Amino acid sequence: MITAKLRNHKACRGISLIDALIGVAIISIGLLAVFRMHGEITAATGESKARAEAIQLADSTVERVRNSLSGAEILEVMSDHPRTGVEGVNATFDVDLNVEEDAENERQLNVDVSIAWQDVRGDLQELNIATHVLSETAINAVNLARGRLPSPNPIPKSSGMARTPGFGETPMASPESVEGFPDGTQVLREGDRTEVVGPDGGLLLIMEMPENPGFSTISGVVLQSGASEDLREYFIGPGEGASCVTTNIFEEEDTVWSQAGPNEQVDAIFYRCFVGVGWYGNIELRPRAGGVLDDLSVCVGDPDETDIESWDSREPFLSAVRRYRGFDSGSEKAIGIGRHPERGVERVDFGRPIEEMDLTDLGFGEDFSSDDDLGHDFLITDSDDCGDALTSASDEVFGNPDIFFMNSGFNYCIPGGNCDSL
Repeated sequence: MITAKLRNHKACRGISLIDALIGVAIISIGLLAVFRMHGEITAATGESKARAEAIQLADSTVERVRNSLSGAEILEVMSDHPRTGVEGVNATFDVDLNVEEDAENERQLNVDVSIAWQDVRGDLQELNIATHVLSETAINAVNLARGRLPSPNPIPKSSGMARTPGFGETPMASPESVEGFPDGTQVLREGDRTEVVGPDGGLLLIMEMPENPGFSTISGVVLQSGASEDLREYFIGPGEGASCVTTNIFEEEDTVWSQAGPNEQVDAIFYRCFVGVGWYGNIELRPRAGGVLDDLSVCVGDPDETDIESWDSREPFLSAVRRYRGFDSGSEKAIGIGRHPERGVERVDFGRPIEEMDLTDLGFGEDFSSDDDLGHDFLITDSDDCGDALTSASDEVFGNPDIFFMNSGFNYCIPGGNCDSL
């Protein structure tokens, strides 16, 4: 009986003191690990937030340089650096800025920003950002984007003295004189007013001014080599204040180049653009369906050109656009076609006949009188190397090595303009 009671007593007794201590130790170690992990997560979160602040601070510093409108403003930004003790939410930062002109491009600035701070552990952290900024004034950027000349002052848009007709305007009924072109285009004159009327009889362009000299013209040809485009899907379009008429042409076996019928294969496009006095802007090859030219290589320039430094170099260039600009350094103003600083207001005709192509019937052949010796032609090709494309097209396709001789490049300097300042 006594033995049974002792056995029951042993079965009901609790844990020993050492068991309790071991349990407490294990729980303490676990809690310490949890607290340490929480501290690490908190520190890492703080470091991440501090680095994000540093990136924002560096970006804002770069933007201060980018948004400066002059060299003086850039110097003012630089004079604020180095900056120490910049208080942030998660750290205190030191900011340093270095801006230098690029050795090869005088318009490019090399910008370096360094940010330093101490993290929650007391370790030094650094962030370095290097970027490039093109030093162009805001006014220049707007002028260039709108097809104007670079200038510290806003230059009137490139419409010249001509304008497109308003709603409901029709050609003059009884003009004093009519100048007709073989493609059906007409230039009508009555007093100080001249009008361009398209082959379909629609009014295209109007110019009214005292002693009106008439519209100047830019003529050229769009050819293709190595490409298989349907040229009827394209046309030459000008900027504001001008109008271009394009004629599709093809080559028959027994005839010279002729105007194409609706079902004929078009081998070239002849274009004539009419511009008013004082016009400057762009002329470009465009798709009739609208939009931009996708995956279509278009070349301008002279494959034998050696001058690659001048603004109006005839160096071969991959572009469906040709820019027409002029600048009078005496008056510090833009000049346009038909407004010469010395000769005054005049009518001029630009373009030259293409050898081996008799386009006389289109008003562009042996009897065509040009006011310059440059061509205004485009080549559609399957190559991105315009030098090789222009050369091979001249020799192998058209059989004339001089077909693109003196052909204008990407930029054309309007006669009388000082383009060295562009």
